[in-house]
Order: sequence, then structure tokens, then C-alpha cells
Amino acid sequence: MRPLGQGLHIGNSARYALSAHTSHRVRIISGTSARMTEPNDHSVSDSTLAQSARCRWRYFTLFGTQTIGAFVLYRTALQLYRQVLSDPGSHDAHPWTLVWALSSIALMQVAYWVSHRVRPPLPQFTNALIGHAVLFLARIGFVLPTSFFGFVFVAQRPEFEISAFQYLVILLGLFSLYCYVRDLERLGRAFIAREKGLDATAR
Repeated sequence: MRPLGQGLHIGNSARYALSAHTSHRVRIISGTSARMTEPNDHSVSDSTLAQSARCRWRYFTLFGTQTIGAFVLYRTALQLYRQVLSDPGSHDAHPWTLVWALSSIALMQVAYWVSHRVRPPLPQFTNALIGHAVLFLARIGFVLPTSFFGFVFVAQRPEFEISAFQYLVILLGLFSLYCYVRDLERLGRAFIAREKGLDATAR
């Protein structure tokens, strides 16, 4: 029969061996879990960066589409406005003028309402000077539509006559330019707002 002390010594050794074996298995499992989670973290960060890049390109695409449409509409309306001011009575809109106007209006409206629905994030760029310049362009950009509206609907000359369809095209063009100016103001205010936010954080 084994002495009592020898039995206690054997029991303690067995417990120590079991504890060491268990801690070794826990370290192995923890290391394996860490190695398994590292690729997932990298994949999540890569997917986040890819999604952010897609959102940025989406914003530039939609805003660029509106800008192209606004440029075509401004050019068409400016030529038409000069012709009307020079001789309102003999003015006759060319069919291609209406085609260009309607095409630019459709381009601007589709891009604006898609952007309004999707809400792509604005560019992550901060510059107060550029923000003020964009706001200035937005205000100046609505001078021509305001003048055109005043000539057609407020101070119309008796010899100036256009059809109901042309009135509708003018209203649609003015509304499209209004939507574009709103996006310009949103972009300019975002530049300035980020600058103010950084200044407040620094203080």
C-alpha cells in the first residue's frame, strides 16, 4: 500500500501536467483563431476601400454628367438669348436648338435625380478658397436663367412670340439649371463646412 504523501505528490503532478496540457491547447487554438481572423480583417478593409472608391467615382460621374448638360444648355440658351435681344420679332428657333436643349435637359435631370436617390459621398477634400469659388460660380450661374426668365415671362416684348411647347422647354431648362446650382452649392458648402469643422477641432 502506497504512503499517503506519495499519493498526494502523484495527484499534484497529474494536475499540473493536465493544466499545462490544457494551457498549451488554448494557446494553439488562440493562435489559430488569430491567424484565421487576419485574412478576414484584410478582406473587410479591402472591400471597404473598394466601396469608397466606387462611391467617389459614382459622384464624379453623376456630377460630371450634370456639368456637361449644363454647359450645352448654357451655350444654347446664350445664343438664343442674344438673337432674341437683337431682334425679337424675327426670331425663329431652329429645330436643332430644341433638340440640343431637350437632350441637355434630359441628361441633367437623369443625373440629378439618380444622385438625389443614391446620395454618393462628396469628395473628401477641404479648401475654403475652392469652396467659395464654387459658391460664386453657383450664384453667377443662375444670372442667365434669371435674365431669360425675366425677359420671357415678366418683361416680354409684344413682337416676341413663342409656342406653348417652347414655354415648356424654357421652364424645364430653368428647373434643370436650378437643380444643378443646388448641387454646386452643396459641393461648395461641403468644402467650407469641413474647413470649419477642422478649425473647431483644432481649437
